[in-house]
Amino acid sequence: KAVPPDSVYARRIKVINDEFQKGAKRLTSMAAAGKSTFKVRPVETIADLDKETPMRFYDKLADLSEPPTWLYAGYNRRDLFFKFLCYEPNMDKIQADVTENDEGRIWDDDCVELFICPDPNNLDKAYHILINAGGAVMDGLQTSAATIDKTWQSQAKINVVKEANRWIVNMALPFASIGVNDVNFTGDMVVNFYRTRVAGGQPTPFVWSPTGEAAYFVPGKFGRMTFVKAE
Repeated sequence: KAVPPDSVYARRIKVINDEFQKGAKRLTSMAAAGKSTFKVRPVETIADLDKETPMRFYDKLADLSEPPTWLYAGYNRRDLFFKFLCYEPNMDKIQADVTENDEGRIWDDDCVELFICPDPNNLDKAYHILINAGGAVMDGLQTSAATIDKTWQSQAKINVVKEANRWIVNMALPFASIGVNDVNFTGDMVVNFYRTRVAGGQPTPFVWSPTGEAAYFVPGKFGRMTFVKAE
């Protein structure tokens, strides 16, 4: 006999099913942790990133993030280029309380961040950069979840642009600042990219490569960025 759709029993079944689906997605996310990859290609300048294929971020349950967050990447012989597109329907509510570099709780603002381990065989050395929606920067060399050396300076050139329905972070990160001095470098780096969305509400994390973890610094579950030569 069919259960009436408006009955208490039907509503209980729906609640249980919804929780099961959330649990299944979390298990899928955990199983996929560390398997995300993308290829980064040569470009002349950061302005050329729009010609590349962007990557979309996910939420903590491995669903595509809403509002969307997209990442473009490229490189030349001097710099790594990144462009974050952070779509936001509540632009008047974005939070950027931190205004000085390397000061304050920037991670509580609307912000993006990246972790880069240039040596895939040494995941205890991750260069970590956060940029909030106001353009303030915090950077450091992270060696554990609780240990970051803030004396490291990324020397990155960063520009933040606010538009009607999104804010954009453009970044040019010198290879030399992350210990890569080979202008013909190819190979892999272990990386991950995050967005924290506040916009007047509770902080919500979005991520390029879901790790299945609440903590952000879990390099063993990050994805990989592969450098390819010009065709």
